[in-house]
Amino acid sequence: MAVGIQFEDGLDTMEDLDFEGDLDMEPVEFDQEKCRDGLLKMIIIDGLPFTSVEKPGLQNLLKVMQPQFEIPSAEDVERDCIQLFEEEKEKLKSMLSSNLQMVSLTIDTWTSIEDMTYLCVTAHFIDEGWDLHKKILSFGVIPDREGESIGEPLKECLKDWGIVKISTITVDKSIADSTIPYLVRSISDWNGNTILKGECMHLRCFVDLLNSIVCDEMKKLDSSIGKIRASCRYLMSSSTGLASFKRCVQLENLPTNQILILDLPTNWNTTYLMLEAAEKFEKAFTRLESDDPSYLSALETDGGPPNYDDWNQVRILVKLLKIFHDTILAFSRSWHVTADIFFRHLYQALYTLSKWMESDDLGLQRMATNVKTEVDKYWDINGNLNYLLLVAVVLNPRYKLEYIEFCFSHVYGPDEYKEILKNLIDLLEELFAKYEALYPFPPDACDAGDLSSHVTSQSQVGHDDNSENVNLLDKFKLRVKGKRTGLIKNELDRYLNDDLEDGFNGFDILGWWRGNTTKYYVLSRMARDILAIPVSTVSLEYAFNTEGRVLDEFRSLLSDTTAEALICVQSWLKSSTKVGDSQGPEDEAELSGAGIIRLEEVEDDDEYQSPWQ
Repeated sequence: MAVGIQFEDGLDTMEDLDFEGDLDMEPVEFDQEKCRDGLLKMIIIDGLPFTSVEKPGLQNLLKVMQPQFEIPSAEDVERDCIQLFEEEKEKLKSMLSSNLQMVSLTIDTWTSIEDMTYLCVTAHFIDEGWDLHKKILSFGVIPDREGESIGEPLKECLKDWGIVKISTITVDKSIADSTIPYLVRSISDWNGNTILKGECMHLRCFVDLLNSIVCDEMKKLDSSIGKIRASCRYLMSSSTGLASFKRCVQLENLPTNQILILDLPTNWNTTYLMLEAAEKFEKAFTRLESDDPSYLSALETDGGPPNYDDWNQVRILVKLLKIFHDTILAFSRSWHVTADIFFRHLYQALYTLSKWMESDDLGLQRMATNVKTEVDKYWDINGNLNYLLLVAVVLNPRYKLEYIEFCFSHVYGPDEYKEILKNLIDLLEELFAKYEALYPFPPDACDAGDLSSHVTSQSQVGHDDNSENVNLLDKFKLRVKGKRTGLIKNELDRYLNDDLEDGFNGFDILGWWRGNTTKYYVLSRMARDILAIPVSTVSLEYAFNTEGRVLDEFRSLLSDTTAEALICVQSWLKSSTKVGDSQGPEDEAELSGAGIIRLEEVEDDDEYQSPWQ
């Protein structure tokens, strides 16, 4: 039997032990199954191939750490993965069955290296403890991306999981428009429940829209971007060129504590970061043309080095890319409520675009006009506007109706935004009435009917000297009950009239509602459904990808059953531990695959060896 030493809290090493006192050590018995389970979860969470357990390096590490550990084969790991999937699925089914709230869905499609199409269905919901969950429910092959081909497996997925209460379905750009009406009809056929009979069910992925706009605008400047990319590639591949460039930076009195980036063209965020970084060194790149003849010859096939017009056009593009980049980062953080964040970022973008449309810079004006036209197609206030996204803003106690009115007044005319506010208030009242019927205020130990009968019986007795006092007490209870009922009917008005919460950074909207469920009993039920609505179908890993979501070679070659088990379990394990929660644009993950040079680390002489050769 292998044992280890488990120290008391606060003791880390043998040196921390006080041998003059009592020594409290517990033997820790080696557990083959726990170690095997830990290895399995590491492989799943990190997305490693099952054959990783057969690699000599990992096998050597495991044997050094615990010689008694019997390393499973790749086939054993695959079987364990499927078994874990079945076990975790039952747990998740139990959670969903006990959760009384509606579920919002996202559906998106993937492609394998063998050109097979997969449908991914993800559930988003807020549980009784006001924790937001994001769980992949199914991942399977479909023949095409048309309505019935997606609607049927989606309906079967919901039946399998026992989900009948659906709030919204957010779809990516590849999903046909005919899918949602088909699904709404299907839900009605098997007695599923939707908000307002499915009138507000359909949402388009907003990140897809932004990516599409970015690709269109970048394509217009393909030549200019290509020249800057070629310039950065030259520096990455030439040690002498890099040393010459640093001298140019110094001669132009530019800061050397900056970085240069070579983008990964399929991820436009890295292109944005490349352009943003390179634009700061325009003067240095211009000087390099005369100081390093090799620079010009290296760029001949790419149209030469970027000229004055190229830099000006890219400088305009970078302004747009920054807005969309920061917006997508906010939407793609897995463990955050996005429905209310969406509005704030959208209207900041619309407001900025409106200002740019009035700019004296014709290039900026033209770009802003084109982009706003595309955004307006998604956010059409005259017909294509999903008001549930506005309801989500109202349910943020920092914003409510006042913030919506403020934003609309800066983007639209008074007649337009007043009409939107009227429609929104009508929808709020209709929704609240529905939820009030679904979740009536919990009665006291004795309800109004009991109190009434109790008053009558006491009046009939009449011989108790204190009977009058008892009757007065019961009348008092009835009066309080009546007032309370009146307050319940006006709970929505009371919430809207209460003061706004302070908008400090890090405000926890779900924590706020958790602490105010008693004060806003019905409205909090509504908030749990609405605030779970996602505006994006993609995680940060794929948020900026211009080629769509493609399965890697390992997953593409798995059987359908194993692929679904692996992808679902990875989603569940990550969500349970908040693994992969990105915190901002400085994350290394955002520059994964891109080349980076830190100028301050570049040697000042020609003998410097580039790490990118």
